[in-house]
Amino acid sequence: MVGALLLLGGCSQSTTETNDATTLFTMTLTGAENGPHNFATNTMATLLTQDSTLIVVGSNTPFGSQIAKNNYALLEYRGAGVGTQPISPNDTTLTPANMMVVVDGTSYFAAEGSVSITAYRSVGQLVEGTFSATLIGENGGQLRVSNGRFAVKRVTDNSPYE
Repeated sequence: MVGALLLLGGCSQSTTETNDATTLFTMTLTGAENGPHNFATNTMATLLTQDSTLIVVGSNTPFGSQIAKNNYALLEYRGAGVGTQPISPNDTTLTPANMMVVVDGTSYFAAEGSVSITAYRSVGQLVEGTFSATLIGENGGQLRVSNGRFAVKRVTDNSPYE
């Protein structure tokens, strides 16, 4: 997850439409932060080829050096293709998915849940999927993510490292 945060720090990719399809990144939050949240202002998906990890990011504020203060969600999915993976951050033998959400500067880390990739396409096209999770905040608060959905443009592999 730390590597993914470094990825965000240098990212200035902004997409709102691709291939005549609307980009979206939405979810409902219950608990410490209630209500529907739309993180589709800036989105991206990139494949880190070294360990075959797909990173999917949605934010309702611009990416950049102040990302820690922004509202965003970051998903990690092991592999390149469609499927469903459990979120199980403490079990690295399963090579599971992972998730982190930041709301108003407070970070929440996944304790359990799942990420499904329903459409995996080439660079420049949409990667689509769903997600749900229970997260624990750095402040001890619990956050439940439901109805998570994304359709985001896949940027060049290993972005922004090229």
